[in-house]
Amino acid sequence: MAKSDKIEVARRVAEVYTLLVRGYSRIEICRYGRKKWGNLSYSQIDRYINRAGKDFLLNIEKNKEMLLGKTVTRLENVYKKALEEDDFKTCIGIEKMYIDLFKFNENDKNDIETVSFKYTKVD
Repeated sequence: MAKSDKIEVARRVAEVYTLLVRGYSRIEICRYGRKKWGNLSYSQIDRYINRAGKDFLLNIEKNKEMLLGKTVTRLENVYKKALEEDDFKTCIGIEKMYIDLFKFNENDKNDIETVSFKYTKVD
């Protein structure tokens, strides 16, 4: 079997990247690759998976601040709607998500002031 050129390898890695995003497992990707690209070895397909995984991590790192901003904005919108509907369970859940999102741990909690709020419905 002839060795693939750089363009073909890049195309295959891009396909594997798409499969990873769609949630395909390693074995599913191997089956797909062997069927689509000929009888490739599992180790060769693993190399494609590893390269696609590195691309995936680079993409996340590159877009982390934007993704964080979008997530916070969405959570704020849900929080606002939940508060308007007196859905305090959802509000508390969102607060817990913030704690997880910003990686607050026991040491950080000592640095955060605790404030009590009295909720008053305004008509």
